[in-house]
Amino acid sequence: SIIKALLYENFQYVPVLVGTTTGSNIEVKQSDKIKVYPNPFHKWINIEINIKEGSVLLNIIDANGRISKELINKKLNSGKHTIKYNAQHLQNGLYFVQLVNNKSKYSRTVIKQN
Repeated sequence: SIIKALLYENFQYVPVLVGTTTGSNIEVKQSDKIKVYPNPFHKWINIEINIKEGSVLLNIIDANGRISKELINKKLNSGKHTIKYNAQHLQNGLYFVQLVNNKSKYSRTVIKQN
């Protein structure tokens, strides 16, 4: 709530410290649940997620905490899923790929570079 008061209402909290807990009691985990390559990327980015059955939210978030692209927002079956996304429209810089699966949140940093 403090971050939102200082920045703006829709600021997306992207946890980067493994083992921390968000304000909504979602534990930040480092695991093989999300892989992103190549890194850095130029045009295309490949995202592999390994999820449990249930609700899945997958976003690309910019360095200011704004959602640049919502890739998935639906229920999926458990298992591995691969998404290939054309991200050539993104500006050069640092981004986060954020996965929320049920009550667990995972993120990876990636760099867009021409």
